[in-house]
Amino acid sequence: MSAGSMPPPGTLTGTLARAAVISRFVAALLVAVVSLRFAAASFQHALGSTAASQTVPGVAPSHAAPSSSGLVRPRAGSSTEGPPVAGRPRSIQLGISEGPGRSDIYVNGRLLGQTPFVGDTSCKTGLPLRIELVPTSGPPLVYERACRGTMIEISGPPP
Repeated sequence: MSAGSMPPPGTLTGTLARAAVISRFVAALLVAVVSLRFAAASFQHALGSTAASQTVPGVAPSHAAPSSSGLVRPRAGSSTEGPPVAGRPRSIQLGISEGPGRSDIYVNGRLLGQTPFVGDTSCKTGLPLRIELVPTSGPPLVYERACRGTMIEISGPPP
């Protein structure tokens, strides 16, 4: 039997060889489908369109907050494009070039990475954001910023 030929159809070896070919095809198909799904999700994330932010006109969201909550609501007749709702979770970009290289970065007590750093973090709109740069030696640098806007850049000493 040559290296590239298939065994005769009636044998166990022939059946196993066909099953191996079919399983490789199915595996390649599954990898392609999953890769396409990840590519589509990345594209949607880059454009900022997520299922949570898409709403159907005329249909109220099923997760409406009760009126007794401390959230800021627009007045009747006012534009819905007002200031962001206080305490609403959001993602902001964070750029840090201050401090000694390889200093640990903590945001609200959670280790985020090391300096220099460019990335995303989450916070709640209007609430304070505590950023600590902890070098390998010396005192930590502490920054207090409000969670607003789309980016926070730290490139100088703390105030």
